[in-house]
Amino acid sequence: MESRLKKWLGSQEPIDKYFRKKVYYFRNYLTTEQTDPARNIVISRYGSSAGPIFDEALAHLNPFTVFTEAEFQQVTDTVFSLNGTVFTGSDVCETLRASTFVFPHIISSGKEIEEYALEKTDSMSRKIIRELCRVANTAGRELMIQVLVDKYNITEMLALFPGEPGWELQEGNRIFEMFEKETDEAGIYVTSKGLPNVAYTAFGLMIGN
Repeated sequence: MESRLKKWLGSQEPIDKYFRKKVYYFRNYLTTEQTDPARNIVISRYGSSAGPIFDEALAHLNPFTVFTEAEFQQVTDTVFSLNGTVFTGSDVCETLRASTFVFPHIISSGKEIEEYALEKTDSMSRKIIRELCRVANTAGRELMIQVLVDKYNITEMLALFPGEPGWELQEGNRIFEMFEKETDEAGIYVTSKGLPNVAYTAFGLMIGN
């Protein structure tokens, strides 16, 4: 597994180490059998048989996280720009105006594991792959937040996502435009309606003070 994350930490090594730690912790959670003393039964999420399924799926996991600091400029009451890319949204514009920092971002489990999932027909494999994608996305978000807190001393954060009230889903296309080179290389994109080609993909604005 290799993670793709904009190298804010100066090296890819700590990024990959963080992802590996989160993913293998999750593997143990899935496969380790534990005894419930109160009921005298063995409990396991999927059992040891899930191990080989997990390991095979992991070989196709290539998580993607990219984010950058952006300069906010208000154009009108409903239009604003971030690093020159124009967005529309009155509620978002008002929130950004009161914020110190804004970080457009995209987090995805990657197209490789999504293509791999389509090959699977058994329900256990599909469930494990879905959970692995979810863990990868959570790890990407946690690492992004960790970097922002350490680098910018941010104490308050709020995430804004296209599709929420007051911000059209199609506005997410502008975020992908900001990271066109990175997303093209990763094979991740959104349709004209603002829907990502990889199901486990989150994109929006992280704002902070």
